[in-house]
Amino acid sequence: MHLERLFCLGLVLGSLTVAVRADPEVTEEVARLERFSYARSPVDNRVLTPGELVLEREYLQTAPPSEPSPQLKELITLLRLRKLLKSVIPIVPI
Repeated sequence: MHLERLFCLGLVLGSLTVAVRADPEVTEEVARLERFSYARSPVDNRVLTPGELVLEREYLQTAPPSEPSPQLKELITLLRLRKLLKSVIPIVPI
């Protein structure tokens, strides 16, 4: 009698664990249908609502690109020169 109860209890608990397990692979169709309540900003990675994300994307598409500062341009030029020198003379520590 006790053995039957343990067997039934084992069956019930086993079926519960099977029912609780989630499907590890989510298909692409299901992932596309999921709605997110927040998103991340592509600029500074802060949390945005979906509406704020749409507004930020529109702004980024319409805003003209900013001109880099003269110091940044000089730094880029120096880094390119360093890269060129390292490829020509790899032994010299630069």
